Amino acid sequence: MGNDIFYGSEVSRRLTYLEFGSIDQKSTAKKEVYDFKLHQKAYDWFMLARYMNDILTIRKMQKLFVESKPSELQKSFCDVHHKNELCLGLGKIAALHCVSNEKNRLSFFELGQTLFGCIDSIILGQLLINDRSIDLKKIDWVGLDISEMFNELAKNIYYQYNVFTSSKKGELPADSDVFYSKGVTLLYAVKDISQLYDFINSSGCSYFDYSFSLKEGQMRAIGTGKTVRYFSFKEFMDSYNVHLPGKKIYVNTETSHIVPNSDQIWLDFFISDNENQATKYLIIWTILIKIRLCHIMKFSSENITRAGQNWKIILS
Repeated sequence: MGNDIFYGSEVSRRLTYLEFGSIDQKSTAKKEVYDFKLHQKAYDWFMLARYMNDILTIRKMQKLFVESKPSELQKSFCDVHHKNELCLGLGKIAALHCVSNEKNRLSFFELGQTLFGCIDSIILGQLLINDRSIDLKKIDWVGLDISEMFNELAKNIYYQYNVFTSSKKGELPADSDVFYSKGVTLLYAVKDISQLYDFINSSGCSYFDYSFSLKEGQMRAIGTGKTVRYFSFKEFMDSYNVHLPGKKIYVNTETSHIVPNSDQIWLDFFISDNENQATKYLIIWTILIKIRLCHIMKFSSENITRAGQNWKIILS
């Protein structure tokens, strides 16, 4: 998974850069560049600040929730860059609960984990639903990322957890209980649909989103400089039965949609070869969605506690 393949292609040659400096507003509006970085270092230095902002803000939200300060909690939420991080954290909790009764120790594999901030998102989610029955320190957190900086920092930031990261898939465990990835990561990291099938088949359950082309497969460069590929939806529909034997594929119809002003469809997936596991996930996820909406809109500790009690009944 060398990072050299992610910048530029036969389709478009892009230069990823990061520029920092100042502009003199009083006289000639002269611009002065203080520092300038290219390629992976530009990506790392910019994204590091963005992801660390979310980790620190979510940790602050954890503290505010424990201290029962709903108004401050709501203000802090506005500082999170990835607004769907809490929703994604709840989805990961649901996926982990699906496999929690099957093994004493779980493994969670994320493609493009960056700093593994999902650990803090899950902790916040556990506080919201009043259920910490899954011990996050008894999970092997496995991450595959093109950034050596992120891989090392993830292990340092979450040194109290069992974190294993690498830029080479062969250096990581072959199988996992839960596979997760953000759709944009899959777009640039997976160049052949068989690679996507391999990730799904090597995990007990998979939770991810993906944007398909409604026409032929497409390759294009995006704003970060990375080249991404959109697989053909028809190709996926024609081949998944062969390459994912026995897998049950579920799509979240509340969130999946045709992307406006494009020829793409965005799908929110949960995939498992265990029908009971899939049913359990869907029940838990439905409950968690209600908790998320209730809490984000009203920040009511009373509603959260009541929802947490319902959650425990479903799990029993």
